[in-house]
Amino acid sequence: DVLCTDKTGTLTLDRIILERHCDLRLRDDPEVLEMAWLNSRFQTGLSSVMDRAILGHERFRGRLAADDLKLDEIPFDFSRRLMSVVLRRPDGGRRLVCKGAVDAVRDRCRSFELDGVVHPIGAAASEELWRECDRLAAEGFRVLALAYRDVGPQERYTREDERELVLRGYLAFLDPPKDSARAALAALASD
Repeated sequence: DVLCTDKTGTLTLDRIILERHCDLRLRDDPEVLEMAWLNSRFQTGLSSVMDRAILGHERFRGRLAADDLKLDEIPFDFSRRLMSVVLRRPDGGRRLVCKGAVDAVRDRCRSFELDGVVHPIGAAASEELWRECDRLAAEGFRVLALAYRDVGPQERYTREDERELVLRGYLAFLDPPKDSARAALAALASD
C-alpha cells in the first residue's frame, strides 16, 4: 500500500529555476542575487543545478564579470556543503562570499545584515531568522543561504576563513511541476 517514486522528470520538469532571491525578511533583494551570481560565476569546482539556475537568471543573460574580481576560491565539498569565493571590492578591500546549505552557513554566522545594518545574532534574532528560512522550505523551495565576510589580504584563503560570517539572505529554487502532474496524482490516488 506504499508507492515510492522519484518526482524529478516524472511530476516535475527536471529544470531547476531560481524563484526567489531575498533578504532575511523574505523581500526580493537584487544585492543578494548579485552576490550569488558572482559566487557561482567564479567557482571552478563542482557546478550544481542551482549554480546554473543562478547564472541563467534573466538579469544576467549575456553578462560577463571582470575576471580580475576573483582573488581566490574555497571549493565546494560534500562535508562542508558550501563554497566561497574571495572577491576584490571596488574600494580595494576583499570580501569572502559564501553560499551553501542553510545549516552549514548558519553554523558559521555571527551576525546578520538587514536594511544595510549589521546586527549580532542573538538567541531571539537567530530563531526569527531561521523561521523565515523555514517558511521558504515549507512552500516547497530548496533553500540556500548566502553570507559574507570582509577579509584582509593574504596569500591563500582556506576553510578556516569561512567563519564569523554575516548572513545576508536566501536563494529559493523550484523544480516546476509538469502540466500532467495533477492528472498523474489523481490517477495514483484513484488506483
